[in-house]
Amino acid sequence: MLYILALLRFSVCLQVRSRQESLIKMNKSILIGNGFNINFSGVAYTNQFIIKRIIFNARAKKYDVLFDGQVSGDEIAQIFFELAQWTNDIASGKYDAIIPAKDIYILEDFKSRYNWKLEHYYEVGLEDWLFILHIYFLSNDDIMEEWIPARQGFERMMLDAIYNDGDIQVLHTVMGKPVKRWLKEFDNIFTLNYDNN
Repeated sequence: MLYILALLRFSVCLQVRSRQESLIKMNKSILIGNGFNINFSGVAYTNQFIIKRIIFNARAKKYDVLFDGQVSGDEIAQIFFELAQWTNDIASGKYDAIIPAKDIYILEDFKSRYNWKLEHYYEVGLEDWLFILHIYFLSNDDIMEEWIPARQGFERMMLDAIYNDGDIQVLHTVMGKPVKRWLKEFDNIFTLNYDNN
């Protein structure tokens, strides 16, 4: 009888241990960023081409509705060109005095990444346009009430240029079988991208 109880306990212990081990099993995960899209699309999703697409779309009047027709596509393009030149001024410290204390770390990071003279508007990183625009509004406090609509308009233009008329959603079709097999090795695939690939 003791032998049977010992076997039962051993069996229960094995079942519990097996259940615990299955709960502990680590999932294999991957985090994919924009470089993944660039790899399969060529230059279409690089910073340079996203910014150039904004300018092209603006000049094609695609964004006129964002600003209720008050800002034309050519004016939007000119705003981008002028704000790009602000990059050098911000990096040189010209606007340090107007930066709110809560944004000093953003300013320092910005300066560390733009420690060279910017020559072209498309050299400004996508992640920096809203900061530059914010500095512009801080330095022109008479129009500060327009900051939120302007920021929202910029965000919409950026997202539109990233989505590229939906073309970003079909990048998976150009991924070869080896890549698809490799991705299947992961239990979880996370992305920082704006697509469903």
